[in-house]
Amino acid sequence: MLMPVEIETKLIVISKDPESVFAGIESLTTIGGYTIMPAKKGAHHDRYLDTQDKSLMKNRVALRLRDYGKTLILCMKKDKEQDNSAATKRIEIEAPWSGSCLREIIPHICEDIHIKTDLPTDVDDPLRTLNAMGFHVIQDRQTMRSIINIIDPDKRPATLIAEMALDTVSYRFDDLSVHHYEVEIEAKENGSEDMIVQITGTLREKFGEELRPWPHNKLITGMTIDMLHKKGMDIKTCKDKSFMSPSMYERIDAEIRRTGSSVFNQK
Repeated sequence: MLMPVEIETKLIVISKDPESVFAGIESLTTIGGYTIMPAKKGAHHDRYLDTQDKSLMKNRVALRLRDYGKTLILCMKKDKEQDNSAATKRIEIEAPWSGSCLREIIPHICEDIHIKTDLPTDVDDPLRTLNAMGFHVIQDRQTMRSIINIIDPDKRPATLIAEMALDTVSYRFDDLSVHHYEVEIEAKENGSEDMIVQITGTLREKFGEELRPWPHNKLITGMTIDMLHKKGMDIKTCKDKSFMSPSMYERIDAEIRRTGSSVFNQK
């Protein structure tokens, strides 16, 4: 199984009308000298898993089950890095759920933690299998996604260099529902970090302060919202809508930077 290195940047939408920002991005035909192909829309359901003491997160490993309708995908991401360009790099293994896929991932997540590695003979129930190994769900969320392909027209044939995802993430906690709007730009096989930085910069020039760099992944963002809410903070949203205000994002960012990984040690 291939273990590619993922290169991506993230931007959050700070606007009184996030949907209009997404519509503006989808209306583009070019960006930074590259061609934009029409968006494809879809939805997925994500469940992130960890041990009781959050050993994976402490070692910068994420384990995810993603449900695309009838297709279930297991994914492991590891060794997050971030340079001055805000481009994130990490190793990623992703494949349809199966015993062989899980066995491929186990050595990478067992380097720094101890889990049960004797798999049940029947792995048709992913959650039961992962629970038996010592994992449990730490975040459950829904995402509506528009995928935009970015093409280099100067290459023959025209070549896919990046994929831009416009994500509307629905976090649901015990008595709180929050929407988070995010743009991910990820290099594909024929792309590069320089291309991603160029595309990201051009996009920010077009939309100004409505698109801002966001160095935190969706898992950490959601867990921090939940933690602040449980501590009694009013998760301020824009008017009567369930997306967060700029000041709330500043509070979330400050909390993550202040506490580092210890933010995830909460009971």
